[in-house]
Amino acid sequence: FGLNLSDLAHTHVKMFYEYILDAPRLDGKSGKVSPTTVHRVHSAFHKALNDALDDDYVVANPVARVHPPREKPFTPQYYSADQISTFLRNATGDIAEIPLVLSFFFGTRRSETLGLKENAIDFGANIIYVNHTVTVGQRKYDHVKMDAQGLVKEDRTKSKKSNRALPVPEVFMGFLKRIVLRNRQLREIFGPSWNPDGYLCVTNEGKLIHPNTMSKHYKAVAKKAGLPVNRLHDARHSIASLMIQNGTDISVLKEYLGHADIQTTTRYAHLKTQHLVAPATKVQELIGFEGLSG
Repeated sequence: FGLNLSDLAHTHVKMFYEYILDAPRLDGKSGKVSPTTVHRVHSAFHKALNDALDDDYVVANPVARVHPPREKPFTPQYYSADQISTFLRNATGDIAEIPLVLSFFFGTRRSETLGLKENAIDFGANIIYVNHTVTVGQRKYDHVKMDAQGLVKEDRTKSKKSNRALPVPEVFMGFLKRIVLRNRQLREIFGPSWNPDGYLCVTNEGKLIHPNTMSKHYKAVAKKAGLPVNRLHDARHSIASLMIQNGTDISVLKEYLGHADIQTTTRYAHLKTQHLVAPATKVQELIGFEGLSG
């Protein structure tokens, strides 16, 4: 708008949000941004103006007078434990088998799964560290960092909380050991130029599996298995739902998934019903349903 900060009014903020909702996406994808994106912009904008208020650059925060558009209800898709087992059986031998198995076991984001490396595994402590990501680069913004596959590889995660250490049960540690052994054997055959960075999710040629390939094969395996075809990110939701239904505390789940704030994790709270069974049973016993017919 070409305004001085001190001249910014809540009407300008409203116009800005309307512009964001109506403008084309900057990442090249089809469609327009969602109200959730505007909410994120609103949070950052609100904080920035609060800082400006604290530093006496403005006399009031105009963003505080603006309500961002209502977010669409979040409805994640879940696979049950049996469905996950069916999916993984059908993923055997698929080019994306390794990243798909890792996604379902650890509940990691796509970028985190593909970013897992051999040196991220502590075999002595049975821990794997999530501290590196692989994403599809946007040529307009990431051309300097992009590799030959158009990927951006970084020693960073979505947020500080996403940088985490996850425990690995012994039975799954065996799976990781087989991946590392396979990689080392192929590196001995083809030389040090074969997967030099030690990524876990690579082809037999040592080429990192592309994120889009992983997403496509997720849907292909689901279709092959006769399961509802949802998004790759729903593998993460499925693991979260199983954990919460089996007694995992919300705060623990937050750490495991690497959420930056607890609000993101509370979307799964409605699945945690075990604590309601005892009081519900007690009430039913007190009331008594003998002799009642449907």
